[in-house]
Amino acid sequence: MNREVMLFFQAACVGGVLLLCYDILVVFRKVIPHCKWLVAAEDILFWILAGFVLFAGIYRGNEGKIRNFLFLGSFLGFCLCRAAISPLFVSILVKILEFPVFLMKKTVKRLLFPVKRCKIFLENNTLSKRLRQIEKKQEKKK
Repeated sequence: MNREVMLFFQAACVGGVLLLCYDILVVFRKVIPHCKWLVAAEDILFWILAGFVLFAGIYRGNEGKIRNFLFLGSFLGFCLCRAAISPLFVSILVKILEFPVFLMKKTVKRLLFPVKRCKIFLENNTLSKRLRQIEKKQEKKK
């Protein structure tokens, strides 16, 4: 009986840890937006890995016997973590990671400014050359 209770609490901890790992993925998506197909691929990959982790833990911890109370413990840990820790964890992590991402975007923008400026200059210059060529052709026709 004591061993099963310990396994139940371990399964609850695994469920909570899996949710926190998923929350890290959610934070990554909030800080750096993704397209829908990439989000779907990340979700599929995460839940496949989570399933392997869960089954490996159950298999190793319970001598290969799969019991329903372990799945219930994982689900309970997931739900408790979702209600208690997850919202605060996500909001704090988003605030922590937004600043470095903002600095990176600013730095890249400043580094690319001369390149963009030269590109605009070259485009304007070639555009003006083409316009002059068109004007010359029209003058010749008259």
